[in-house]
Amino acid sequence: MFNNFIGVGNLTKEPEIRFLPNGDKVGSISLAFNKKFKNKNGELMEKVCFLDGKVFGKMVETIEAYLHKGDRVLVQGELVEESWFSPDGAKKHKHILSISTIKFLNLKNTQEEQEQQEPEINIDNEELPPF
Repeated sequence: MFNNFIGVGNLTKEPEIRFLPNGDKVGSISLAFNKKFKNKNGELMEKVCFLDGKVFGKMVETIEAYLHKGDRVLVQGELVEESWFSPDGAKKHKHILSISTIKFLNLKNTQEEQEQQEPEINIDNEELPPF
């Protein structure tokens, strides 16, 4: 089965770093992925998808040192389901992104600068390479 997610988004808060019982670090980041499109009336619209991600190993130290709220990143990874029990005993579920690759895009740019640099991309199926 193929399970691969690739997206460009912005951190919605500062990265959180925790320690596992064995002493290893795990990093958590919260991301917002924006999609701009035109509706039937030609009005520019925007949808936002929020997704939490986790990083492991040396990547944790890198995000801890360089990433901050608002930074734009390209992430690649696998969607996984986490489950846990709430304090009242109810079982909870949540999908997260287990990040295997992260690339920093225009760090320290303001939101206005990012919007100016963000191209509008229109791809038709005819433009896609054959598989």
